[in-house]
Amino acid sequence: MKTQNDSVVIDYVYNDEDLYSGKDGRRYSAVSDELLLRSLKVIAFLILISGLFAMVFEVRHYAEQSLQVYFTRLLAILTAFSILALLQFSSKKLNPVLLVHILLLSIIISSGYMIYLLPSTLIINSNIVGLMIFTASLFLSWELKNQIIVAIYYNIVFAAALLLNDGSIYTLPNMFESVLFVMFLSIVSVIGSSINYKLRSEISKQTLRYRLSQKKYEAIFNNSIEGIYQSTPEGKFLTVNNTLVALLGYDSAEELKGINIETDLYKNVSDRRLFLEKLKESGEVKNYRVALKKKDGNNIIAGLSAKMIKSEANEKYYYEGTVEDITAQAVTELKKKKIEEELKEEKIKSDSLAKKAMEANETKTQFLANMSHEIRTPMNGIIGFLSLIERESYKDKTELGQFASSARSSAESLLEIINEILDFSKIESGKVILQESEFNLLNVLDESVGVISPKLNEKKLALSREIAENTNLKLIGDSTRLRQILVNLLSNAVKFTDKGGIKIKIKSEDLDEENSKIYFTIEDTGIGIPKDKTYSLFKPFSQIDGSHTRKYGGTGLGLAISKEYAAMMGGEIGVNSEEGKGSSFYFTVKMKKDKVKENTDNYAELNKLYAQHGVSQEAEAQNSAELKKTRNKYNILLAEDNPVNQKVLTRFLTDAGYNVNAVANGIEAINSVQAIKYDLILMDIQMPEMDGLTATTKIREFNGNEADMPIIAITAHALIGDKEKCMAAGMNDYLSKPVSYQTLISVLDKWLGIGLDNAPLPEAKKKEAAIVDFEYFDSISLSDIEFQIDLASTYINDTIKRIDRLEEYSKINEISKAIAEAHTIKGASFSTGAQKMGEKALGIETALKRNDIENIEVKITEIRGIYEETKTAYEEKLGIKIN
Repeated sequence: MKTQNDSVVIDYVYNDEDLYSGKDGRRYSAVSDELLLRSLKVIAFLILISGLFAMVFEVRHYAEQSLQVYFTRLLAILTAFSILALLQFSSKKLNPVLLVHILLLSIIISSGYMIYLLPSTLIINSNIVGLMIFTASLFLSWELKNQIIVAIYYNIVFAAALLLNDGSIYTLPNMFESVLFVMFLSIVSVIGSSINYKLRSEISKQTLRYRLSQKKYEAIFNNSIEGIYQSTPEGKFLTVNNTLVALLGYDSAEELKGINIETDLYKNVSDRRLFLEKLKESGEVKNYRVALKKKDGNNIIAGLSAKMIKSEANEKYYYEGTVEDITAQAVTELKKKKIEEELKEEKIKSDSLAKKAMEANETKTQFLANMSHEIRTPMNGIIGFLSLIERESYKDKTELGQFASSARSSAESLLEIINEILDFSKIESGKVILQESEFNLLNVLDESVGVISPKLNEKKLALSREIAENTNLKLIGDSTRLRQILVNLLSNAVKFTDKGGIKIKIKSEDLDEENSKIYFTIEDTGIGIPKDKTYSLFKPFSQIDGSHTRKYGGTGLGLAISKEYAAMMGGEIGVNSEEGKGSSFYFTVKMKKDKVKENTDNYAELNKLYAQHGVSQEAEAQNSAELKKTRNKYNILLAEDNPVNQKVLTRFLTDAGYNVNAVANGIEAINSVQAIKYDLILMDIQMPEMDGLTATTKIREFNGNEADMPIIAITAHALIGDKEKCMAAGMNDYLSKPVSYQTLISVLDKWLGIGLDNAPLPEAKKKEAAIVDFEYFDSISLSDIEFQIDLASTYINDTIKRIDRLEEYSKINEISKAIAEAHTIKGASFSTGAQKMGEKALGIETALKRNDIENIEVKITEIRGIYEETKTAYEEKLGIKIN
């Protein structure tokens, strides 16, 4: 396929047109003029020399016309000399074509005149001029038209010289041959000039093409976004482009060519050698990633591509290729790879977590199934025995007592389960705060043993303790949490031990002057634990045997709770066990040492064997005449706004022997404390006018003995953090409603120093299924029928009034007052055993606190119905009609 340039050349050959036009034509014309000037200098010099020789020769040979010959040749010589001087010294832009014409005309005219003057010189002058004209046609690179003009005026001058001659010229020998030779030379000069011009034009065209190609190559080479190079196998650059120079941070290509590629460019020499090995093996390498050093010492990640090239000149090999800076790409790939690895790790973690979650879900599902069994079993016992009692399906009072005792045992078992769940819930929510107080380690140990003594007695197991010498017994810390750990571990030991015994070992280690580390070990001779099961012992909801056919019950939370408590007290817990040979549970806690030293010299006396069949705890009866006489010396202030609760608690205290004064709010309590000397205050938390927390704070600000008297919180608040709020306000202890007679009196006796050996008994808990818990009702009224009638009547009459006010306040949107009424109904209901009323009041109180008042009207209607059921239950129980 012909290109445009090819087309121009062919058209010129045949059409005799210009080779170039436009910008290329002007460029070619300028080059042609430059070449023409150079040729003109040579021709002028040759004409000058030849003219001098001709002038000397002709002047001597033709003496008669020597003067004409001299001036004729001198004119041509002077013309040639003038042109040479002009070309040499003039700085002005000259017209070389015009100068050539002038120079040739001077030669032609002078030779023509010589022919005219001396006809005998026809042949030599015609030959000289013809030769000069022909030489000029070959030597000069000018347009054909100029050569034709020269041929024309050459022939005109030659013809004029012949015609103007006197005729003697025609008789000269070879005249006709000379004429033909002149004409022939004219034609040949034109043809020669044409061929010369065409050849020179083609050369110029090829040169221009080469230069254009060279410029394009240089533009591509130097403006490439990649570094381009040629190098020797020895490690020297032969050629580099500007991009490579800039990429490597050098100032010039020559500077870059001077470095040693292997040592100055490669960060690791081994990379260069490996690259060359691959290049020699395959002859070409693409995208070889390597770290290169820049001039300033910084590194880049480069992608190298190269191939081996054999030089035709010397048969040697060299390398040529490209260098691309892929640092950003490499960093991106590295980040991407890192992200992919992180995602992979996260996937592995998420899969692991999902697996653990599924296992935990299965564990919790199994746990809930076990809890259902654990809770329903005592509940069935409670409901079953109460149903037997309700239907009077007992033979005599002895069997009735057995039924009641069995129901109580089931209730205590249920309470233990609920307590464990609540304890673990507190731990998980981070609401457990350790309480520091002074205690005797022996008392805590005896109390813990006392809790498990019934089971210990039932299984006829021996229990002993060993206390190492110099063990710190007087400590400061949370004795309640410590007791719970001991009870949990002892309970497990008793549960899984059928024969043999249990041993408790205790020792201590002084950490510094103030702190001590206590070591506990509980060893048993029970069934032991398989080694592959010990890892799950301290996990929540985990049990060694979680199947429906398991032999041993329990929540699976005891050890998890113990582990958390031990950790909170700066210790740890673990187990050593062998299946079939028993277990040894150990734990440590860190406690502060009491400054009061224990008066114990012989620690061997502290080691004891508890009763073979359990601990015998025959505490003195709380209602003994001696205790009542002692209690009668103490005055108790009861701050309680609920008249029902006020009546129940007052009866409890007076029956126990205490002197009681009751007030209805915090302001009255403060006024009463200022007027009368009290030994202890029972303070409700939520009361009108002023609440119990505020009243306690103000009492603690007094200057007299009142500021130090024991204040016991007694409230229906039993949420996480409530006890801590009471302690922060300055209260000494905390009791949640409903409160049993035994618990209340035990706590008061403890704070007043009466019967210190009596440990607080477990609080009675409400029975969810019954409308009225008459077992509790009997316990709080001490089965006094007259007091029961008075208590029930007061409760029923007061409650209906409060329900009416609750409804009224709800309708007029007095939410705070409505909440207070619901709270009072709740407290009074639980205090008298009216379980269903208490639960409904609690629901209304909670809904009002959440501002959920949409269904309050329905709830009030429901509580009125429950009120009627409760009233009927009391009337049937007491055989009266309450108005």
